[in-house]
Amino acid sequence: MMKRLLMLAMVPVSLLAQAERDTARTYVLDPVIITGTHSEALRSTVPNAVSVVSREDIRRSGETSLLAVVNRRVPGVFLTERGVLGYGVSTGAAGGISIRGAGGSPNTQVLVLTDGRPHVMGLMGHPLPDTYVTAGVERVEVIRGPASLLHGTNAMGGVINIISARTPTGGIGADLSASAGGFGTQKIEGGIGYGTNAGGVSVHASRYVTDGHRPYSSFRVNGGSIRGHYQLGPRFVLSGDASLSGFKTYDPGPASAPRIDNWVDIVRGSSGFALENRMENLQGAFKGFFNFGRHDIYDGFHSVDNSTGLLLYQAMTFAGGTILTGGLDYKRYGGVAENQKSRLDYGRHFVSEFGAYVLLQQPLLEMLTLSGGLRLNHGSVYGDEILPQLGVALQANTETTIKATVGRGFRSPTIRELYLFPAPTPTLEPERMWNYEVSVLRSLGNRSTLELAAFVADGSNLIRTEGKYPNLVYSNSGAFVHRGVEFSAVVGVLEPFTLETTYGYLDAGEQTMANPRHKLFVEGQYREKWWSVNAGVQYISGLYGADRSTKAITDYALLQARLTVTPVEGLSLYIAGENLTDVSYQTMWDYPMPGRTILSGVRWEME
Repeated sequence: MMKRLLMLAMVPVSLLAQAERDTARTYVLDPVIITGTHSEALRSTVPNAVSVVSREDIRRSGETSLLAVVNRRVPGVFLTERGVLGYGVSTGAAGGISIRGAGGSPNTQVLVLTDGRPHVMGLMGHPLPDTYVTAGVERVEVIRGPASLLHGTNAMGGVINIISARTPTGGIGADLSASAGGFGTQKIEGGIGYGTNAGGVSVHASRYVTDGHRPYSSFRVNGGSIRGHYQLGPRFVLSGDASLSGFKTYDPGPASAPRIDNWVDIVRGSSGFALENRMENLQGAFKGFFNFGRHDIYDGFHSVDNSTGLLLYQAMTFAGGTILTGGLDYKRYGGVAENQKSRLDYGRHFVSEFGAYVLLQQPLLEMLTLSGGLRLNHGSVYGDEILPQLGVALQANTETTIKATVGRGFRSPTIRELYLFPAPTPTLEPERMWNYEVSVLRSLGNRSTLELAAFVADGSNLIRTEGKYPNLVYSNSGAFVHRGVEFSAVVGVLEPFTLETTYGYLDAGEQTMANPRHKLFVEGQYREKWWSVNAGVQYISGLYGADRSTKAITDYALLQARLTVTPVEGLSLYIAGENLTDVSYQTMWDYPMPGRTILSGVRWEME
């Protein structure tokens, strides 16, 4: 019992911040999340609302962008898009991520992690959506709602954790896929790895290109990664990884005012290590990361940035199943920027943050789990921030769990807001948000699960731009209240047929930009031994291109389908279609999206 409770109580740390431990998982259709070979959790014990996009979900989607897959399959998440491939940066960029109405422009209120480590642009403080591709990815875990207790800044709205594909442990593993389709789109990705019980190494590479569906909307990205692990005796594991990607994308501009040759050329890289200890009553890790990038934009902007950090956590089990987890983290962001055309020097700027947190979990009567945590965060500019979180999970019966949680999230001002443009204001304070949530989980046999969640998010101290150019200024002003309901279900109707659906309702108050009121996704899959077919519909309603319910965007429903044939083991052929009904639609104001798009390809895999 004690060992099982240790596994369950470790979830808020291992699931949200240490997901690179996940080296051998199986996704099942009851409320169980297997997050690693050494830390297992029932989803019902995790205080936060958690969604999982599995490896099979990613492959079945046929998407290149991981965030596009998350956008479809996770309730409460919305992503802006502007073309076949590519999101871009600067004015006209897509790839804005919001969770339950929190996102920001640029996106700084949702934290993206790669294997549990923060992955943001050091100067601007936002993620780079074009670097998050499907190659070499095992799964994605999404925390819907504040996760600042464990992750600090930028996790105010939630966390998207991208977990790398596992390194082989029993010989050689390899995969290769290639596809081509409309608008000159081509996708090539592959990987190879070798491993034994003592350790392993794997390499992945990818190339995605498209001509785009509008003039000057082409995109290309090339990337690669290497990762490995080594067993240091029975109690310690050392792992490391590095990745590098480069992309060039064009912004075609609004349809009413097209742009010519507005390009962005970016290189991004990241690396990290982890030393994990796995003992009977003590589990934890010491980790480090280094991210860097070079950005060049058509208007002369040039920057070089980086972010570094160290993470340490340990969880100890006491008599009776009580678990105390403590953690420390240090992060430093910054870089240099200039405009090479106008010779404007933005200077060299760095900020740092230090955080310490504790998390206590206490099981009672084998049917109730109480949890409470507190984080103290110190920023080199804004000072101290205190972040509490409380949660309870009641196992009403063997099929039903009722959960409730309250927690505080925050987002510290970025270097862009403090020192760069359009209105540098070094006196800014962090944005803050309280989240109140209740949810019910229900399992129906071993092939069906249901989840229903309701939340209220009360935010304040938003950073807003005021005045008229060139007399602009940032200030902490305004407040918001977001309310919503989320539903998800996986239903095994008949043995070869599965139906999956997610729905989210959101009342975002005045913050209506890129926050649809209704978002529905329904997908059915039918699978036989040598072939399978899946078809899905995404419906979006109540979407606006600006706040305060202005620039209304027409409701739309998108139909997609995919047929896969497996003539021999390990080899599959497929054909997929997006927007099959050729709907005219937008996710950003005055940026029309592609019509019907067909893609076909082949995939070979050896495990």
